[in-house]
Amino acid sequence: MKNIHQLTKWWGLGLLVLLGAVLDFSGSQVLRLKLESSLMPVVNRVDQPIINLIEMSKRLVTWPNQIRQLALMRQALGLELASINQLDALKTENEALRTALGLVKNEQLSDKSPLLAQPLASYAQPMINIGREDGVRPGMLVASLDGVWLGRISQVSARVSQVELLTSRQSEPILAEVAGEGQGLVKGLGNHLVFTDSPQINQLKIGQKILSVGQPGVPAQELIGVISAILTLPTDAVQTARIDQLQDFYQVSLVAVYD
Repeated sequence: MKNIHQLTKWWGLGLLVLLGAVLDFSGSQVLRLKLESSLMPVVNRVDQPIINLIEMSKRLVTWPNQIRQLALMRQALGLELASINQLDALKTENEALRTALGLVKNEQLSDKSPLLAQPLASYAQPMINIGREDGVRPGMLVASLDGVWLGRISQVSARVSQVELLTSRQSEPILAEVAGEGQGLVKGLGNHLVFTDSPQINQLKIGQKILSVGQPGVPAQELIGVISAILTLPTDAVQTARIDQLQDFYQVSLVAVYD
């Protein structure tokens, strides 16, 4: 009889623990707290090993609810990170548009009233997404929004235009100068520019700006780039230096097109 009574007590206690776990899983916090307060007098009379077993059983039963809450937290965190990335992308785009609209001071392009265009990466040749219908004409200059000259319009169709980059081997040499250090020619070598045919008397230095002098179809004082390396020896008759253009046509989001 005593064993039956003891077994009945454990069955009842187990059912109470299970009911508490179900209430916890369903979010009924008030009912769960009331159940635990009524359960504690019974539990306090049970040996410690049994209490530990009951607590472990409660944790096992409530684990699904905890796992579900953790999954929801991870999902919310993922959405927040995605929102932050979208905001960063919008910020970059807005800054480019602000520059293009003249809301950011731009001394190099302020007096040229440029057309704005996007480089098109899907073509075999350098192209932009505006053409004859937008007012583009062959020979117009193409520059980054911070005023670095990148190339000229070579062919124009109704809605797109082809750009001949300064780095192209087909691009005509440009008469240019290093401020205070004389003149030379800028030539394209396919993937970079060089400043060459500069007399040795000119003391070329890394970091010096290269500017156009002015010739038919090319305005004066167009920024071409800066000297990044000296390629000749002191014994050579003329000096040659590599030019860093500072901007890449294929990396900018917008370009300016102007006369």
